[in-house]
Amino acid sequence: MKKIFTFLLCLCAYMIPTTYAQVTSTISYTSAPLNPGSCNVFNTATPATIGGFVHYPVSGGVGYDGSGGILLSTLWSSSTSNQLGTAFAIAYPFKKGHTYTVTVTASSNALAGSSSQPMYASFYAALPDANQTNPTPCGGVAYANYSIVQSANAFNVPSGGSAGAYSFTAYTPTADMNIVTILAGPSVGSTVINKVKITKISITDNVVLNMVSTALVTKVCGTALSQNVGVSIPVVDGITAYHFNVGANSGWLYNGSPAPATITTPSSAITLTADACGGAAITNVSASVDVAGHNYAAGGVVPVANVNPTPSISGGVSTICTSSTFTVNAPCSSTVTWSASSGIATLTPSGASVLVTRVTNGSLTLTATLSGGCFSTPVAAVKTLNIGVGPYPTLTNISLVPYPYYGISAYANSTTPGPYYWYVDGVLKKTTATGSSDAIAVGNCGTQHRLQVKVINDCGEAWSDPYYWTNTCTMRIADPSLTATPDSILRSQPEPESDKTIDVTLAPNPSSNNVIVSINPGKTSSTLSFIKAIRILDISGKTQKTFSYPNSSQSKVTIDVSEFKSGIYLINVFDGHNNYIKKLVIQ
Repeated sequence: MKKIFTFLLCLCAYMIPTTYAQVTSTISYTSAPLNPGSCNVFNTATPATIGGFVHYPVSGGVGYDGSGGILLSTLWSSSTSNQLGTAFAIAYPFKKGHTYTVTVTASSNALAGSSSQPMYASFYAALPDANQTNPTPCGGVAYANYSIVQSANAFNVPSGGSAGAYSFTAYTPTADMNIVTILAGPSVGSTVINKVKITKISITDNVVLNMVSTALVTKVCGTALSQNVGVSIPVVDGITAYHFNVGANSGWLYNGSPAPATITTPSSAITLTADACGGAAITNVSASVDVAGHNYAAGGVVPVANVNPTPSISGGVSTICTSSTFTVNAPCSSTVTWSASSGIATLTPSGASVLVTRVTNGSLTLTATLSGGCFSTPVAAVKTLNIGVGPYPTLTNISLVPYPYYGISAYANSTTPGPYYWYVDGVLKKTTATGSSDAIAVGNCGTQHRLQVKVINDCGEAWSDPYYWTNTCTMRIADPSLTATPDSILRSQPEPESDKTIDVTLAPNPSSNNVIVSINPGKTSSTLSFIKAIRILDISGKTQKTFSYPNSSQSKVTIDVSEFKSGIYLINVFDGHNNYIKKLVIQ
């Protein structure tokens, strides 16, 4: 018996391939120990053994040509009862759950152009009933006998005498089987006895094996790991052992001890562990299975990745009024070096912890540098801290509110969460959730005022530097249809002489969507002005929306007014020095 062992192992990291572990048994009938003078070579007192497998007669008698192969006789007739066929059996241990392929190398002496010669394979736990199949005659037997072993699993051997290899449909038994029958049926239309010559039969045993999971396993230095590893296999008889291969010095532990290079067990799954610190890096895991005396490699491997943790600073408070303690994760006896970006706080380190003590106010970057242990090269973790009160807000985007409110608006830049407290001349005027303030009315002109904003954190109050301003008592009116008094705001009056230096236009006006606002030199000036802010006010003078352009060098901008209801509005244009008002009709 010639056996060919083929082990297929797919080293795929992120998918489970189908792997067929194959064992092929080949039976050669060339120069077989058979009697060429017998018309039924398998009908003997002692069953014939060829290639290590016992053969039996089933239907009629199989002949032998002396050296080339065995011969199966057939005859076709228009009457089924007169048709002849020949069948024999091979004893082979077909195991439940395995998949088998039976391949026959055969030729037919039917004349070229005749119909092909059909061949059939059937599988049994025991030999078919001899009283039904008629195993003793010479040559072919009647349809009533050979049809007992005729099945749908068939192929055709072409006429003309040329040999070829032909395979039956793959067969997967649901229970152990011990016999395969091979039947040659008649060539349709051939009214003479034809013979099918078989020179070789191969039976290939395919076992499907896979690792249960081939998902990536990540081992983080400083964290212990427990991993289940198993082989997925169909219901198969004859399994005697599972082999899990991790290699020498793998870093894996099995039952609490360093795992051997190969772990052999009767179980289809094992649990591997790895210590948090120390030991070699863990390795990929592959597996094989012993089935019916053969070792089959399982498809896929369990891939692993050995990684270092990402250090981070935790604990403490984000704003330190007096002192606070911080900690960094430093696994496997890593060495920690603490440092600060400035001297506004002192550091008292203690291994993986540090006490940060306030000296003065400000912002500080705390750094922990880890080396050794899990880290072959130093790795840093950083955290930004507020020390003491602050950060102090800064007033920006300041613009004056014209008549009739005579006030101011501004923004406060600060990373401190709100609320923000806005003071004019030491009096709280407004509280906002963010650093943006709408108009703060003062109500008079010609007098200097002081604006400050205050924020509060856990350590106390932080005030902005004061901003001083004086509202001018005169107002440039860019729209001659507007006056300086609310009760006659729509009454026409001549354009003031001073406004001839500036020309403000709105287009289109009326509008329902976008409005182009332009500020250009007037009739008596060539000085360029740039738009720094635009406010949309309702007819009562209340600000509805503000557009800010603090760094602008544009004399023309487009604003969107589609969100406003129809009506008359005032457009206040600020050029960094003066305010100009223009009437806009929104449709």
